[in-house]
Amino acid sequence: MKHRRITRKRNLLAVGAMSALALGALSVAPSAGAAGASLPETTSQPSVLGVPGVRTEDTHEWAGYVATGGGKPFTYVAAEFTVAAVNCGVTPHLSWTSQWVGLDGWHGKTVEQVGVKSECGGDRDLPPNAAHYYAWWEMYPGPVRVLEPVNAGDTVEAQVYEISPGEYALSLQDVTKGGGEAGEVEFCHACKNASAEVISEGYNEDDWKGPADFGRESFSDISLGEYTDLIGNFSSTIWTNIAAIQDQENSHGDLVVDADPTPLSAGGTAFSVVWHSDK
Repeated sequence: MKHRRITRKRNLLAVGAMSALALGALSVAPSAGAAGASLPETTSQPSVLGVPGVRTEDTHEWAGYVATGGGKPFTYVAAEFTVAAVNCGVTPHLSWTSQWVGLDGWHGKTVEQVGVKSECGGDRDLPPNAAHYYAWWEMYPGPVRVLEPVNAGDTVEAQVYEISPGEYALSLQDVTKGGGEAGEVEFCHACKNASAEVISEGYNEDDWKGPADFGRESFSDISLGEYTDLIGNFSSTIWTNIAAIQDQENSHGDLVVDADPTPLSAGGTAFSVVWHSDK
């Protein structure tokens, strides 16, 4: 899900502290990657709450952390997280949030991603506005592909790894279920491996409003690297680390913060994302 960039100055109207593959009858929200457009550069600030080496950027869809630069392509990213339970009473319309790890997609035209999605009202077989959860992977510009159902609260381990030039392993294991690992091996010789991300995502598009109210999402055991000689995390000074803040423009033309990441913890291997708004 390739991010779209925004340039308008932020007006913090809703901000807290920076703060087995079965398709079944599951539905998938439209991917941001389908736009495929190159938009102007983001605004940026020098740091997030004074954390050295971390700057912030506004985005339309993403909240989390991104690593870029460093002189070598990124070939590995992994994290553990809990499937977000969405409160469909607060966001009772078609809305969603997605937690994922991936390579590329930041100021680029390809993505290699795997994660989970939590939806309100996304499954026609369930009552309107009921919560719905599943795993997925994407190799943009290809479509999102559904993996298997998951449950809110499940602990998930996700990984994207370039195992050989142009060959990517995308894997996701539901640790709580204890079942095996669901994954894919995909090829992309046009992928640049220019960035690595651990992200919470959700946005407004067509009938979908987002992000759904997920409260707080937590990511841990984060590792990423530029080939095997440069394995690190979001505190590593080898590359540039960016805290992505998810904003949307309201009817007055101001940017409202929908979700933002907390400062890094556990030596750069953990953080949370806090939901504020779906407006």
